[in-house]
Amino acid sequence: MMAKQALKEDLHEVKGALQEIQRVAIKKSITCQVTITSHTVQASPVGCLPSAVDLDDNTHLELVNFPGPGLQVSYRGTFHIGGGDNLILFHHSQTSQKYCLALSEPLGLLQPGIWSDSACSAQW
Repeated sequence: MMAKQALKEDLHEVKGALQEIQRVAIKKSITCQVTITSHTVQASPVGCLPSAVDLDDNTHLELVNFPGPGLQVSYRGTFHIGGGDNLILFHHSQTSQKYCLALSEPLGLLQPGIWSDSACSAQW
């Protein structure tokens, strides 16, 4: 049960970080480059994200339909990823439950969901 809770907390932490990057990009009229690894979320230039987001050691992030290790957030708050259904999968080594975070590229929307049968339950 604690693994599921840690997974949910990490999902909300990543979602919050991406929303903060959007706010900064809009406020400062800049483009922010976001790099996502299996355990961290970072952004550049300096100031796009106050500090890197480091996740629980047992939580792993996986990018689905991303052409590279991250994305750009424009001065309008929209995502530039590469098209398609872009998802960030969250899985924990101590549970079979998986969560997903769907990213709407043209609108800059984020929607959490549950991953099952190779699909994300996020509803727009």
